[in-house]
Amino acid sequence: MANVRDIKNRIKSIENIQQITKAMKMVASARIKKVERQLKSRKPYCERLFDIIDEVISQLDEPNAHPLLEKRSEGDEAGLALLVVTGDKGLCGAYNMNVIRTAERFLKKQQRPIRLYVVGNKAFRYFTRKLYKVVKEYVVWDPKDSLATEIAFFLADEFINRRFDELWCIYTQSVTRLTQRVVEEVLLPIKRGESAVIDTADIFEPSPAATLELLLPRYFKELVMRILLDSRTAELSARVNAMANATDNAESVVNELRLNYYRARQDAITTEILEVTSGAEKLNKK
Repeated sequence: MANVRDIKNRIKSIENIQQITKAMKMVASARIKKVERQLKSRKPYCERLFDIIDEVISQLDEPNAHPLLEKRSEGDEAGLALLVVTGDKGLCGAYNMNVIRTAERFLKKQQRPIRLYVVGNKAFRYFTRKLYKVVKEYVVWDPKDSLATEIAFFLADEFINRRFDELWCIYTQSVTRLTQRVVEEVLLPIKRGESAVIDTADIFEPSPAATLELLLPRYFKELVMRILLDSRTAELSARVNAMANATDNAESVVNELRLNYYRARQDAITTEILEVTSGAEKLNKK
């Protein structure tokens, strides 16, 4: 019967784990809806803001009309900067390691000096363990305006003060609930796109340069906020998928253990019957 008890205990243990993974899946599912709503509501604003900025820039003769637009020459030696965005926690499949591996490949192939900034405890612990110098870290984070403002202000100040010439960001976008992709994106200097056809008659007050001074920092902050929301959406999607897989796997293991339990119990009962029968036969012979 010891074998039967062991199997029964294992079934109970795995069922307890299954309850935890189910609960984690439900929590992640509830949180992802809120983050997705935030991301969806902010994207049109960010895109419209960029259209206006692009139109303002087109009215100026100077291509580097603002420090955040300044494209440094090849002779500049300030180097590059990399912002890596991961989560603070695990239990989300390969989400964190996909970002970290991409970032590490990026770091190893650079020939110029590079400054490393990280968002998320997973990236911070990994890179410090690997003896990379992390200039600034943001851990235990949530995608809030206050954090986006803090990060954007700090990085913009670093760029303007020529701590680096170009800022890259590696993070994860959620394509669908089942698919995430790691993205490498240049954040600074801010690059122009193809301006939309918009009415700018009432925009340039008091001047295009002053308008740019007002809008560019705001746009960069929104860009950082969009990255934080994208990353958190992808993290929660990955966690939902990981916990769903863990729950399904636990169910499969429990079903297999139940079959083993029934077999072991049947064997134990059969053994007991044989022992009783054998004992009875011995008594009859006497």
